[in-house]
Amino acid sequence: MPPAPKPALIEALRNALGDYIEKERPMFGCRVFWVNGLMCGFVDGDRVALRLPADQMAGLVEAGWAEYWAGGEVGTGPSNYVLFTPEESRARNWMPYVQTAVRHCLALPKPSPRTSPKKPPVKRTPHP
Repeated sequence: MPPAPKPALIEALRNALGDYIEKERPMFGCRVFWVNGLMCGFVDGDRVALRLPADQMAGLVEAGWAEYWAGGEVGTGPSNYVLFTPEESRARNWMPYVQTAVRHCLALPKPSPRTSPKKPPVKRTPHP
């Protein structure tokens, strides 16, 4: 089981995102924040993740400040998120990237609301 998100990091990310937060909730053991209908950032244990443009993510990964995050797997190659190392998360070195993450989420198309596909009616045959 993953470690619980650190309250201090949750509060720091919440404050950094400010009024842009549309929704906040726990998900997959993390604390997740939505902007423009998209997951913008989350806290996973003692690490902060942000949705950033690909060119900025590559620089952070190359510098050793972060790793790619892909659906719960770290380091599996380019994805929509970078997960900052515990050291960088504690030092709040992710803070300058929050506004970039917000701008990135606002620039992307807002996803349409999910609707469940309608199931075809069940044909009932009368019993003899």
